Amino acid sequence: MHTTTNKPHQLAETTASIRIRRLCIWAQATALLGIVIMIVSSAMLPWHPDLLDQALREEVALGDEVPLAITPTTRAIAYLLMISITGIFIFALWTAFRLFSGYARGEIFTELAASRLSRLGWAIVAMAPASIVVDGLSTIVLTVNNPPGQRQFSLNLDATDFIAIVAGLVLVSAGRIMREATRVAEENRQFV
Repeated sequence: MHTTTNKPHQLAETTASIRIRRLCIWAQATALLGIVIMIVSSAMLPWHPDLLDQALREEVALGDEVPLAITPTTRAIAYLLMISITGIFIFALWTAFRLFSGYARGEIFTELAASRLSRLGWAIVAMAPASIVVDGLSTIVLTVNNPPGQRQFSLNLDATDFIAIVAGLVLVSAGRIMREATRVAEENRQFV
């Protein structure tokens, strides 16, 4: 096993801990990049109505054959609905960034890490139902000005929604398990 120390009072690092730190740094960079892309793209869309209309159409899975009589008001409402989901994604990415930041500093089995892991899980769980509701509301908003018979309401539910919910609940459970393990480890330290 390879170990390194920079100063006599620092703990030796194993090859595994160095690899974990590198992985955490890459995860932080990926989360930060995702946040930047989401903020920039969301901020740019209102200035490009054609791109916004196409993004909204894709978001709610309305094909090109569905006519849309979009007004500035319906466009603004649909955009606000769309960025509400973006807000959940950004929250999840920021929570992941902070979680991996702590991990990179060696803060793995801590109350804070457990809380962040659970928070990330709940954010992922929230994405599925929120996107289903927002997509449904967006189809109404985007087609409300269509002539009768061409207005639509649709809910999109697929396997990825269930996978997101289950994956999120796995993270919530892991966070709770970590919190309990941290509490037990602290109790054991106090006995010694």
